[in-house]
Amino acid sequence: MGFAKGKESTEGTGSVLLKGIGTVNVVAVNPTKDELSKLFNATIEKDPEYITEKDGVKSARIDFYLKSVSEKNNGLEFIKKLSYFIRNEHFYNKDASKVQIIDKYGSTAWATKEEVAAGKLPAYAEQYDSCTIPFKPAYKGEEEIVSFLKTFLIISGRKRLDANKGEWVNINNLEEAEAGLTKISSYFKGDFKELKDIINYQPDNKIQAIFGVKSTDDGKEYQDVFSTVLGNRVNKYDKIAKIIDDKKVAGAYANTEFSIEPIHTCSIEATTFTKSAEVEKEGEESELPWKF
Repeated sequence: MGFAKGKESTEGTGSVLLKGIGTVNVVAVNPTKDELSKLFNATIEKDPEYITEKDGVKSARIDFYLKSVSEKNNGLEFIKKLSYFIRNEHFYNKDASKVQIIDKYGSTAWATKEEVAAGKLPAYAEQYDSCTIPFKPAYKGEEEIVSFLKTFLIISGRKRLDANKGEWVNINNLEEAEAGLTKISSYFKGDFKELKDIINYQPDNKIQAIFGVKSTDDGKEYQDVFSTVLGNRVNKYDKIAKIIDDKKVAGAYANTEFSIEPIHTCSIEATTFTKSAEVEKEGEESELPWKF
């Protein structure tokens, strides 16, 4: 498994609070203090801490730094951070009866322990050809990171609609659809070279990010960035608006107000580079350790 090279996309400061949809480049992935110092033209004293551990399970925070393409953002210049979390355990449903599986194209499904042990796809995934063999159990948080990278690299699915046949068929070169992370275990040791290399396949690519402002009970406000990003050519936002609404109904981003208007400033906050005290809610999925 690995990541395809993708396609080249075509058409500040960190303290300003933003709302709306903005066009950005990815300029760093889990940078060191020296890389951060250069990025922000400031002296950063300590390396960021990307690895945490809870109940014997390590988590890695993956920070993608997003820099404004100012000519696309009404002249706004900024660098903001979009963070994902991945845990060193497989991702189970609520009652631990199924585990998420992922194939080399980044497609996922939910399979029983017996199906995984036998290397057999669940019936629904086989029927709709939504996941392929070989697959592996997914890490908790893996799917979101893969989705981000696929959008950034403009990696399409392995199927296309054949207008003449009126059916979905494999694309001519399946290698162009590959989107598999192969060195996740190294992330929990602080080695993020795989992710840095993937971003460097197409360093000039652009994506669109959705920015929002998170309010706390004590009246403070912080920058938030929605986990789903959009391709550079997307110009209709009804679908992402529904995705945001659905996430909020499900309990995510309860204190964040997003906007799908063109990006704009809201207010100013102090910028720090200390270790984040906030970790995304992991949800109610079981943490029972299955062994495969």
